[in-house]
Amino acid sequence: MALKRFLWGILAFSSFAISSLLAGVVAVLFYFGRGLPDESQLQHYEPPLTNRICFENGEVWRDYAVEQRFFSSLDLMPDLLVQAFLVAEDRQFFSHPGLDLLGVFRAAVKNTLEGRWKNHPTGASTITQQVVKNFFAGTERSFTRKFKEAIMALRLETSLSKKRILELYLNQIYLGARSYGVVAAAESYFQKKLDDLTVDEVAYLASLPKAPSNYQAQKNPSQAKARRDWILDGLYEAGHITGHELITAKGRPISLPLKGKEKIFQGDYFIEAARLELIKRVGKESYGQGGYTLSTTVQHDVQDMASRALMHGLELYDRRMGYRGPFDHMDVKDIEFAKKQFFAREIIPPLPHFYPGLVVEGGKEHLVIAMTPQKMVHLSGDEVAWCGEKMPIVGDIVFLKANQDTGKMELTQIPQVTGGIVVMDMNTGRVLGLSGGYDFRLNQYNSATQALRQPGSTFKAFVYLAALERGYKPETKVLDAPLHIPLGFKTADGRTTYSPRNFTRRFYGLQTLAFGLSRSINTMTVRLAMQIGLNPIQKVASDFGVYESIPRQWAMILGAGETTLLKLTSAFAMIGNGGKKVKPTLIDSIEDRYGNTVYSHDTGFHKEIKTGTTYDVRETIARPESIEAMKSMLMLAVQEGTGKKLQPLTQAYDVKIAAKTGTSNDCKDAWFAGFIEELGIAVGVFVGYPGPKSMGEKETGGRVAAPVAYHFFDAYLKKVKPLKEAKKESSVAPENHEEVEEA
Repeated sequence: MALKRFLWGILAFSSFAISSLLAGVVAVLFYFGRGLPDESQLQHYEPPLTNRICFENGEVWRDYAVEQRFFSSLDLMPDLLVQAFLVAEDRQFFSHPGLDLLGVFRAAVKNTLEGRWKNHPTGASTITQQVVKNFFAGTERSFTRKFKEAIMALRLETSLSKKRILELYLNQIYLGARSYGVVAAAESYFQKKLDDLTVDEVAYLASLPKAPSNYQAQKNPSQAKARRDWILDGLYEAGHITGHELITAKGRPISLPLKGKEKIFQGDYFIEAARLELIKRVGKESYGQGGYTLSTTVQHDVQDMASRALMHGLELYDRRMGYRGPFDHMDVKDIEFAKKQFFAREIIPPLPHFYPGLVVEGGKEHLVIAMTPQKMVHLSGDEVAWCGEKMPIVGDIVFLKANQDTGKMELTQIPQVTGGIVVMDMNTGRVLGLSGGYDFRLNQYNSATQALRQPGSTFKAFVYLAALERGYKPETKVLDAPLHIPLGFKTADGRTTYSPRNFTRRFYGLQTLAFGLSRSINTMTVRLAMQIGLNPIQKVASDFGVYESIPRQWAMILGAGETTLLKLTSAFAMIGNGGKKVKPTLIDSIEDRYGNTVYSHDTGFHKEIKTGTTYDVRETIARPESIEAMKSMLMLAVQEGTGKKLQPLTQAYDVKIAAKTGTSNDCKDAWFAGFIEELGIAVGVFVGYPGPKSMGEKETGGRVAAPVAYHFFDAYLKKVKPLKEAKKESSVAPENHEEVEEA
């Protein structure tokens, strides 16, 4: 009886103890589990991914992301890569419930024996716990966080499959070099896809999660190799690689190739404009989550030619304005001592391709500039004549750069003027090349897409086109004579009439429309506009996308409104393609993270799948007769008028160039817009100061903008159309031609 009571007592105590223990565990789990996030959200987790911007041919141009990350399904990852991470981080992953209890016990003993509880204690985190830490628990070092992490790990194992947990881990883990996940790391470190990684490269990536900064090959090569080789041993012991593969992989050094340089010259204006267009189309929040692949319209060589042409043109104008002086000056009583001081001095150039130099010999006849103790640059008087009265003297610190064409070093300075160039496929509106300034590193404002400026006389093409649409002919004559139009009010300077005048200050009497447009005659253009009325001009300007609306003022006829270079180039492209409506674009298509196309540029040409027949569904916005007449008039402007700086190209390459130049009041804006119909390209150029101001009395579109177009066309035609043997000598420098222009 006593034994029975004793046994009942033991049973009751045990039940109470177990119940108390369970209640305690439940209480602990409840206490630490309060407010923890719902782990089931990871079932449909979509991590922020990198946005990719690609060239026309699909080659990756630039990645945009705060965290470099690309998501890949576990099924698509090489098995060896997966096994390497399991060897490195959690060999019992597929057998434990989320916690490695034996590992926790070993870590606790080690931390106690080595007194490491307060100073970086050894952990025993499973991959499940690391996923929890990365997604939910944070990086705080405390018992509270570890309890929460453990609770979340147990929950996660009941909510998600092992495969999903491992997939999340391999896509989320930080591996250094701003790379999150194995796909981004493979590209950052080796510039490879996962399938292309070698055994040793796989092991190196698996060595990084423990401490990415400690195992960087460049920083700690011996530690990095030791960690990598330890993982290789683990792969061999587990039977994932052969002995031969082990020996071969261990024998390889950790070689991390440097990332390639930018593949094209000054493409930043284009790529930034494309990125902003991507944000506009998908939304800022969606863009931030990333994963978009943007296929641009840019062509490598065209972009290179366009950027170089613009830089060359801005430098030409800047040199006409004169030398602004040296970067600094040194005392040169002892020239050898001054040279030593200069070579020891750290001078940061304004641009990477600018090089500092010290003038050691000076004069109007020549300059000698020391760049290094071994390199002296000799410049003749002709090469520095542009400096004028501010010729560098001995002791001046100046900047030099290599000439784009010859490679020879030349004295340089950063142009204060800016500008833009657009090269467009005139049949589809696809922008093949674009630059919006001298250098994106100095000024990110895009003068090709963002600057609203007055197009000056380039707009006259649309005034004359409106007249052609009303039945006028190129041979129709209009009087060019003084004109005084009542304003109906008094201006600030006391005028009551609007009296346009010609750039030449001459009047030409009764002349044909072809003559008026090619010579860009102001008074004749305004009189023509008065004959046909503002409404037809407004319609043409709107249809061709130059202006959305025109204020009903006669000055608008001479280009006093505002537009962008991209819009103006597109408008001339539509003249070049026969009056077909096209929409300018820098983007061919946008795909989301799943490969779905969320945007595709409509070129206006639709192909029927069954028959393979292509249909032109572009809208016609002007009569073919009017367009053909306008083309002939614009070609005449190149042969005899304001665009004659390009005439040598028409002779040298046997092509027909149609173009119009333009200049706003006081020469604040200089323009060129034209096309080569047989090649299907349109080109627009703008040059002006960022804060509009006069560029000089005779700095017109023909003098400032046309040379940029000439430089581009010359380079482009050399590539696509060989010079005629009999006329190779006719292509001469455009700045040598007589000026015919208006302002």
